[in-house]
Amino acid sequence: RWQVTPASPLYERQHFRLRFPEAVELARVPDALWWWLMLLCLHPHWVLLRPCRVHIPVALGAGECGFWERLLVSYADTLESYRANAERDFDSRVEILAAGAPLEPLERFEPLERFERFGDTGRFATAVSGGKDGLVQAGILRELSRDPLLVAVTSPLPGLEDHQTTRRRRVFDALAALPNARFIEVESDFRSTWDNTYSRGLGYPVSVNEITDTFLYSAVTIAVGVACGASGFFLASENEVSENLEIGGRLVQHPHFMYGAVVQGALDRWLGRSGRGYGSLIASLHSAQVQELLTTRYSELSPLQYSCWRARGSGAACNRCSECFRLALECLRCGGSPSDQGVNLAKALASARWRPEWEERSSVNPRSLVGRRFHDQILRSMQMVEPKQVWGEILRGRPWELLQARGWRAIRSHRVLREAALTQPQITAPGYRADFASSIPESLRAGALQIFDEHFEREDPAGYSGALGRTRAAIAHIAAPLAS
Repeated sequence: RWQVTPASPLYERQHFRLRFPEAVELARVPDALWWWLMLLCLHPHWVLLRPCRVHIPVALGAGECGFWERLLVSYADTLESYRANAERDFDSRVEILAAGAPLEPLERFEPLERFERFGDTGRFATAVSGGKDGLVQAGILRELSRDPLLVAVTSPLPGLEDHQTTRRRRVFDALAALPNARFIEVESDFRSTWDNTYSRGLGYPVSVNEITDTFLYSAVTIAVGVACGASGFFLASENEVSENLEIGGRLVQHPHFMYGAVVQGALDRWLGRSGRGYGSLIASLHSAQVQELLTTRYSELSPLQYSCWRARGSGAACNRCSECFRLALECLRCGGSPSDQGVNLAKALASARWRPEWEERSSVNPRSLVGRRFHDQILRSMQMVEPKQVWGEILRGRPWELLQARGWRAIRSHRVLREAALTQPQITAPGYRADFASSIPESLRAGALQIFDEHFEREDPAGYSGALGRTRAAIAHIAAPLAS
């Protein structure tokens, strides 16, 4: 529970609940950890309330307030750089005041030695929702470690149904039945506490959940992991969301910075004082590479992919958005079947708004750079996916579509788009960015890189040294107060 004075239209309610299954022994979670997890969940909202002063009724560790304040400055620099329809405000700050009984330091949490039974690699926990990213991380952990925890959070967001669909429930039932893994689902009403349009009303290009959700998922994964003896916690982050640039003397990240490499690296430093780690196993992979890895190496998990947040009721996907379109093409390129993920190829193609010609944008920022990368991924798939694959997929999954106008529109759409795509320069497969894998724990890193090397070439580090250098410098700056 928290209070906001004066009242803010950001919040519909000023309290939230986490409901854990009885099998999770919460008595193993130190009381102090719940304060840190509260900060993890709530802190991104404070950047929307700037200028503000946050009163925390307990004493945090040395340097902790400075750590959170610097982290919030990094959010503000990014959000303000994308702000539209309003005067940009880089100067407003969040001041954090923590006074009261001191919390038990992170360093004094229950030692990990009692969990030696999980082997040299330790036990790990990863957040999963059914998306390709989390499924690939689950596949890697099942391959390289023993008994990993797969942690899901069900927290409906008003106006959407993606956390309540039949497809999601079937996916979770299948995850719970996987061998060599333990699936745990936690329920929460956190995502219903805010007005999701509040941030857009301020001129920012993201909704509130787009700067908040992954912190909830990470907090729950950490709580479950601590209760079950995990030494490392993962939340999937593709390389695209770690793109950054220096603009006007400020580091500007992708608008989905909440799970980018800067934020994950800073939180790893924060949590690392307890001997535990936090990060992403796939931070060095491009989105298309993650899809390829899921379709080819972890084919037993591929049918569980559930990526469309616009899905409703009994539908597995909306089949109209860019995510469904890109998933369908990339899946076909890798030899998979979009219908296994619940995507109707005919609908996705018939609804496609993508065009092979990239329109250069007037402003260059991380979002536009990533947009170009996604465009090239689709262009490569369109150049590679042949008409017979489209025919075969429709005949395999929904042959009756060919008796309807939509089926023929889909085939024609693919033919027209492919012919146009073939007039563009041939897109070659990108390499993966191996140096971004430094966040993977040493016990897993060699195995993970071996997996990546079996499927992809390594990109020349010179091509991404700028983004990596800026990432490391930002992490060091944000985490510096913790050294005190």
